[in-house]
Formats: sequence, structure tokens, C-alpha cells
Amino acid sequence: MYASIACILCQATIARNLLACYTAAMPKSKPAPSGPPIFVRGASRELSLRLKAAAALLGYRSVNAYLLEHLKQHVEELERKGVLPKPK
Repeated sequence: MYASIACILCQATIARNLLACYTAAMPKSKPAPSGPPIFVRGASRELSLRLKAAAALLGYRSVNAYLLEHLKQHVEELERKGVLPKPK
């Protein structure tokens, strides 16, 4: 009887340690943007699945947040290069 209790406690400890390692390895999610959603028409199913995977891999809560962040970076880069005028 004591052996089975020890085995159960050992399994619980192992499961708890695995869960702790898994959650520590998960990327911290980035906050969802506050603003209107972006919809991309004409995107293939394959592209939307790849975007969803990329957003999840980088820790974004949604594809929308992922796209907004990358679009913002792109616009800032164009402003630095002088292609777009900087906002006043």
C-alpha cells in the first residue's frame, strides 16, 4: 500500500515539474492592440495558417496584433528613409 502511495506522489511530482518547465518555456504573450481590427481579403487559407503560426510562435495573442506590429515597424522604417513624411 505504501509503495503505491509513494508511486502516486512521485508521478504527481514529475507531472508538476514537467508543467513548470513547459510554462517557463512558453513565450510571454504580447498585449492585444486596442483599435479597429484589420481584415485581409484575398489571403489564401495556407497564408492565414502560416500567419497564425508565426504570430503564435512570436508570442502574439492574435494575427491582428502580429500584423499591426509589423505594419507599424514598416511604416516607421519608410519614415526614417524619407519615403513617407513624418507625422506632425
